[in-house]
Amino acid sequence: MGRTNFFLTAAGLLMLMLMIGAAPTNSTSAKGATSAAEDALKSKGLTRVGIIYELDDDAHLQAGLRAMYQAKSKLEDNSRKRQAIDNDITAAGQKIAQLNEQERQLSEKIAQTSRRQANYNEMVLSLISIQSNIRDGYKYIDDRKKARAQVVDPTDDFITATQDLAAKMEAASKEYAALASDPAVTGAIAQINESAVPKVKLGPSAAFAKALPAVLRERDAINSAVIQCDVSNGVAVVDVTFNDSVQEKAVVDSGASAVSIPAAIARKLDLKPSKSDPPVKLKIANGQTVTAHLMHLKSVRLGQFRVEDVECVVMPEGAGKADILLGGTFLKNFVYRMDLATGQLHMAEIAKSPKGAPAPPATSPAKRDETTSADGKSVDDGKAAGTPAASDKAPATKPVAKVVDLPASPQKLVCDGGKSALAAQDGTPERGKPLITRASDEGTDELWTIKSNSDGMVQFINKKAKMALSTGMRDAAGIKLYAWPVNRNDSQLWKLEPVSEDGKTFKVVSKNSGFCLTAHPKAHGAGGAVTQEQWQDSDDQKWQFSAGEQ
Repeated sequence: MGRTNFFLTAAGLLMLMLMIGAAPTNSTSAKGATSAAEDALKSKGLTRVGIIYELDDDAHLQAGLRAMYQAKSKLEDNSRKRQAIDNDITAAGQKIAQLNEQERQLSEKIAQTSRRQANYNEMVLSLISIQSNIRDGYKYIDDRKKARAQVVDPTDDFITATQDLAAKMEAASKEYAALASDPAVTGAIAQINESAVPKVKLGPSAAFAKALPAVLRERDAINSAVIQCDVSNGVAVVDVTFNDSVQEKAVVDSGASAVSIPAAIARKLDLKPSKSDPPVKLKIANGQTVTAHLMHLKSVRLGQFRVEDVECVVMPEGAGKADILLGGTFLKNFVYRMDLATGQLHMAEIAKSPKGAPAPPATSPAKRDETTSADGKSVDDGKAAGTPAASDKAPATKPVAKVVDLPASPQKLVCDGGKSALAAQDGTPERGKPLITRASDEGTDELWTIKSNSDGMVQFINKKAKMALSTGMRDAAGIKLYAWPVNRNDSQLWKLEPVSEDGKTFKVVSKNSGFCLTAHPKAHGAGGAVTQEQWQDSDDQKWQFSAGEQ
């Protein structure tokens, strides 16, 4: 019996040793199968990211989205800059039209007035001032056009980035579909999942699936086509429809700032310049300078591309035979390239941002949200980082007063916490000089009489200079402000808008331009210039009244 137990014990030990020896062989075999499966997926262009096997364009999706949205941001910024310049030019043209009418009326009045009358010299001085402002207006328009020409158009960058990203994502989507039906891929994933915790799967990632339709909408919002032109002697001519009714031949002229309409065509379109249409001086082909007028076309259509409310220049009668020029006020709405060799005009139009477009990714390198599995491994849930939580709220804004209480005159206008006062320069001549801010010295050139009207506007009249705070009929940001002879023009009217709860701090907004009274940020106490600027919520634009010595 004892011998039998011995043999049984020996046999059991032998079996145990054989099992122990066989275990490493099975483990090695399993690892080898998993490694082979991973290699098979890698050969298909798949990389494991978290628990998802992704194609390269999926793994680098955030970089592509960032490139597209950075290009779009530059495009929108460019559009705002160009629109602001266009608005400046339009406003200046309207002011010139008003000044031209004032000049005409005053010239007629002077012609009927005796030189001996007391107000004769005053009228002549006013006429000279108006004529000077007209010259300044034309110079300002020329300067703004030069500024517009320097604004680099990034539209092509956006189109390229969007179309490239959309093409890559579409190709990746089709490849995912093919991989999902590939036995080698499905078999490899099944092999890995025999030992994987948590289980892995084939892409696309959740971020890719969410972004694809939105990126395709961005791409589809880009409308492109090729327009065939008639080319002769290096000049491209196309068929254009104006106001949805009149079709004419037009020369594609990227050097012309606006669409130009000859007088004969203007009659067909019922465009009749009036005194309210701003005049512009143009030099035509024979060297003659003519006065045309800025007007607006209801629409301009070239092929499939239609633009509404297009500014144009209507040429005067007697300007000679002239072509219609398809210039900047139409072409600015497109990315275009002229190929004279083939007679083709390549055009692309960008529509407004489509609804449902994904938010631009953060500028920092994108990360994926990760959760932790039971075994401590990170698990990718496919969400893009940087998305604010639903509970995030915008910071509360402080309440501000509704009106500014006007104190008894005269008062000082101070900014920068009361350190700098608005003053008229000493010896200001009759035609005005730029205003300054400086450390207060209690001089009368810092005191201003405040006059209000029924519209809630105020006029500031300097006690020493006897002149009013004025924009000088200029509508552009950055223009220096003047003390100017008192008149009733909008250029001397200002609105005080509270920016503090007690209403004692306010911004000073020009009725003429809509810009804000702004002290030079680097020269508050040292005679710095005073300009009109867009509201930036800076201390240089926040003003208070301060009583000074009478």
